[in-house]
Amino acid sequence: MDSLAARISALDIQFLTSLMAFVPALFNIGIIFYILFKLPRNKTTDIFTFFVLAMVIWQLEDSALRLPISMASAQVSDGILCIGGFAMAPLLLHFTLRFVHLEKFYSRSTLWIVYTPFVFFYILYMTNLHGMEYLHDKTWGWSN
Repeated sequence: MDSLAARISALDIQFLTSLMAFVPALFNIGIIFYILFKLPRNKTTDIFTFFVLAMVIWQLEDSALRLPISMASAQVSDGILCIGGFAMAPLLLHFTLRFVHLEKFYSRSTLWIVYTPFVFFYILYMTNLHGMEYLHDKTWGWSN
């Protein structure tokens, strides 16, 4: 039993948690390939594909911030990959409106209402990114 504990303690917990956060991204990449090669192309599946892609980007950010990197690297990776977390909500709402066939919400004004908060909050987050304080936890990695 001591040898097992020694092996586990020899593993760096940050790499292990980063790998565990990366596994769902691999599954979602497989879902994207399935959608692209097996499902018929229409607007609903395209929006769902973009939603799954946003999830992959968010999961890549999560696994990157768990790695033992510097604070500057954490800020850069958060700045590049934070778009996935922000894009999931409007993409999911857009997909839901198309999936349940609410045709009165197919207009451009509805899409403007759905995606404008995403653009606003993403730009607001990016402008305040350099002033953010990032804290490092040994198990969870970097968090802002």
